[in-house]
Amino acid sequence: SDQDRWSECFDKIKEVLLENLDFLEVVSGGAEGFDELMCVVAWNLKIPYHLVIPNPGYPEHYWRKKSVTGEDRFETYQWYVSNSASLTYVSDKVYDQGRHTNFLRNEYMVDNSDFAIVCRSNSPGTRQCHEYIMSKELPYILI
Repeated sequence: SDQDRWSECFDKIKEVLLENLDFLEVVSGGAEGFDELMCVVAWNLKIPYHLVIPNPGYPEHYWRKKSVTGEDRFETYQWYVSNSASLTYVSDKVYDQGRHTNFLRNEYMVDNSDFAIVCRSNSPGTRQCHEYIMSKELPYILI
């Protein structure tokens, strides 16, 4: 079930983070699903997490209007922001440099990280991020 998969991911993320507590801060792309789970695990372990959001309109669109649950989850997003160590927008618009800022967000996260935890997913964004991680030869774990 989806619940079992998320519980398994939570446990694996927690295990990886606990192994690296001495120098660890988490960077999350602020999306529903795996990015959200990264925030939850970090918060539970009292590890600072930083949100990297594609653009200021992203939360309104993806957490309120087009939530994967079909419900308005904007308040949940606001909770993640209020508990984050920092919030960075990679652009002030949806398309920048001829590219969707969701992809620019992924590259920003990779370029500002020493290690990545990647979720097994067929989504275009996750695939692009995983490919970028490999092209930069950033160490990562796939869960």
